[in-house]
Amino acid sequence: ALKGAGSVEVEASYTHARELVERLGDASRLFPVLWGLWFVTFNRGRYAAAREAGEQLLEAAQKGDDTGQLLEAHHALWPTLSAMGQPAAALAHAERGLALYDRTRHASQTFLYGGHDPGTCCRYHLALTRWLLGYPDRSLSALQDALRLAEELKHPLSTVLTLWFAACIHYQRGDREAAAATADRLLALATEHAFSLWVDNALLLPYVRPGARLDARALAEPHRRLVSSWAGGAVFRQVFCLCVLAELYAEAGHVDGGLEALASIPNEHRSAFYAPEIHRIEGELLLRRSEASTGSAERCFRTAIDLARGRAEKSLELRAATSL
Repeated sequence: ALKGAGSVEVEASYTHARELVERLGDASRLFPVLWGLWFVTFNRGRYAAAREAGEQLLEAAQKGDDTGQLLEAHHALWPTLSAMGQPAAALAHAERGLALYDRTRHASQTFLYGGHDPGTCCRYHLALTRWLLGYPDRSLSALQDALRLAEELKHPLSTVLTLWFAACIHYQRGDREAAAATADRLLALATEHAFSLWVDNALLLPYVRPGARLDARALAEPHRRLVSSWAGGAVFRQVFCLCVLAELYAEAGHVDGGLEALASIPNEHRSAFYAPEIHRIEGELLLRRSEASTGSAERCFRTAIDLARGRAEKSLELRAATSL
């Protein structure tokens, strides 16, 4: 089921599993099935429903004494809240996951819940949320912990996920060489293990390397693959990648390509993860297109500031204020 986590077929498999559990009356087998249904919902970008499912998982886990299930309930909520643009709430669940995780007891859950290790997952989400909330040094510390654990576990998909978040955070910190080098490692490992979705989600990142040759033709293929993979993976990753693509188009002098990249983000996902950056980058592109666009650009920057401030995303608020 995990090979196509957002597909209708996978949802049907989990729904059938739930029917079987209920028919057998074996409540002990219900939790992983409900977690799988959450996972499908999350990967489809249906974040409000995913949050509701995660809260139901947490309520169920809190009634028992299984730390593994409690960990996985928080594991459902930290990425959901992060993807919804609620980093402070996501941080609380990731920190709880960090406190609960015991490698000896919980690393084996990789093969039951989501195909990746919950210990690495809580660490790289800690890194992401701490950066957004304005703590770059603490973000880097959490990221280094995630990379160390991934190296020790030697589990390919956990490593690929960790490398994607590492590339994302290095890019946010302005260390483009580290972001590109990390993406190179990710692409090699993802290609080796045929993780095609992760190839699509990382194909763009080597282009951020300083001195990389940028033109509209070179960026067209990663642009096409990003847009065509909307139904296949977590939407928040694609939103981030399309924002990076828009910035690269701007650096290549192809403003219309950048605006097209931003326009390809569906309306229902423009107010969730990375929403302030969508508006800020649009403002930067408008300024590059025409001096007459100053008023429109200023409105974009002020919208970005208000959004970031309302979500306590200090790093994005500072970035938007600098653009203004």
